[in-house]
Amino acid sequence: GEGGGANTLRFAIEHSRNRMTVRLANDLGMNVVAEYANRFGIYDKMMPVLAMSLGSGETTVLRMVSAYSVIANGGKQIKPTLIDRIQDRYGKTIFKHEERVCEACNASDWQNQEEPNVVDNRETVLDPMTSYQITSMMQGVIQRGTAAGKVQLGERDVAGKTG
Repeated sequence: GEGGGANTLRFAIEHSRNRMTVRLANDLGMNVVAEYANRFGIYDKMMPVLAMSLGSGETTVLRMVSAYSVIANGGKQIKPTLIDRIQDRYGKTIFKHEERVCEACNASDWQNQEEPNVVDNRETVLDPMTSYQITSMMQGVIQRGTAAGKVQLGERDVAGKTG
């Protein structure tokens, strides 16, 4: 039939083969899966039961955005927000969500200076190489998998997960 036989993890992710995902979670151990879910911010304390590997738990959209943003941002923990910045009527920023520091980012004009160095103090919660591989697999979902032909955004890189 459609679901049998040996396949790569990439193929399974691209074509939403959930049996392989459950087998992988079982082989890793649900305590490891729960630890990643906690680290990514999906749950505060996930129950380490196999059904959770299929997404049977309850969480919020904001927490899922946070989790996917870890993958999209090279393994760095991101704090999603609904308000990016607040400015007064004169354009002065009185609140900004951005926590990264850039001392040289407010140059009034170009004077052949070096590019500014943005200090990134966000916590790394996933290995950047692993993040790259997962992103590549999720791009395959859009290019060849269950979402092929459904997302039309021109030349932009798009990644996703169905199912």
